[in-house]
Amino acid sequence: MRRTPQDVETRSAHGRRRVIPCFALAVAVALLCVLTPTRAHAHKTSRSYCSVQTVPGGIDVVVEIGGPHLAPILGLAENPPPDDTLLEAKTRLMQQLEDRVQPRTPTGPCSMTPGELRLVDLDGERAVSATLHYDCDGGPVTLRDTLGFDVDPRTEILCVLDGSAWVFRLGSEERELGTPPTLGAVLVSFVRSGALHVLAGLDHVLFVFALLLAAARSARDQTFRRGLRHMTLIVTGFTLGHSLTLLAAGLGLVQVSSRLTESLIALSIVVVGVENVLRETPGMRVVTAAAFGLVHGFGFASVLAETELPSRGRVGALLCFNLGIELAQLAIVALVFPLLWRGAKQPWYERVLARPVSLSVAALALLWFVKRAFALDVLPWLGG
Repeated sequence: MRRTPQDVETRSAHGRRRVIPCFALAVAVALLCVLTPTRAHAHKTSRSYCSVQTVPGGIDVVVEIGGPHLAPILGLAENPPPDDTLLEAKTRLMQQLEDRVQPRTPTGPCSMTPGELRLVDLDGERAVSATLHYDCDGGPVTLRDTLGFDVDPRTEILCVLDGSAWVFRLGSEERELGTPPTLGAVLVSFVRSGALHVLAGLDHVLFVFALLLAAARSARDQTFRRGLRHMTLIVTGFTLGHSLTLLAAGLGLVQVSSRLTESLIALSIVVVGVENVLRETPGMRVVTAAAFGLVHGFGFASVLAETELPSRGRVGALLCFNLGIELAQLAIVALVFPLLWRGAKQPWYERVLARPVSLSVAALALLWFVKRAFALDVLPWLGG
């Protein structure tokens, strides 16, 4: 049957009439989906936060929970609850945390010791921060966290696990943390850190070297053993000085500006270098070294502040860091002092080595002092 142009036009018009309503219906449905939020999007996801750190013998956990999120978990009538209600609910909260935050090892669950509970601001609302200490034995720790999941299945717990991010949610309730370090391994790492800091810090090495130059000159008429004993006493006096300030600063008892500390460290090197030139046998070097050790201790503390001290064994870690410093200093003495002691017996020692090196060390340290005290970025290749 042959179609006329009029038939084709008529069929096209009918097709357009059918297409236009379908298109309009699709647009209406899309707009309805966009403008009408589903229940999942209309309800704000409940979130809490945590920080987990493996420590000798177990893990430490800090949990932060917003008041509106905490109210249904604890069954509180007011939402958000007032501060006094949050604090009064400590026992119930700790029980919830013990039931829902569950680290374990292959040998069984870890035992919890409740820590500090305090109020903080979180995402613009009042929240509770709770610290938990867990003792774990027998291998790698697996952490299971389901806090609030029974109240709201959409709950998320955003965590930092030893520096790595992780989100606990339904379907991802567990994460393996690894085996906590032993206390011995942690303490050895701090001994190593203290030694490396001295050997990598040019200012501390130059300070010890400047002390050695004068000590070798003073001991040239003594036996090597007596001279070495005297030099070891000077270095130990320096260690005792910086041990006091390092412990005080490391435990948070004293705080000193890093800029002031670093400037005084440079100035101490200047004083020792100049004294080597002006006085042939500087007296009371043990006292001088101990006094300047107090300043250097704050410098060591500023470096140690960049390394998080373990919550368990903090004092031991500080003492081990000190031990590492002492071992590195004694190693420098053992390597350098025999050479300087022999050289000091030669007539050229003062003219060729002691005076020019002392002046050079003092001049370099003076430049460091100016750069540090006035925050100048000049001659960066000379350090400081």
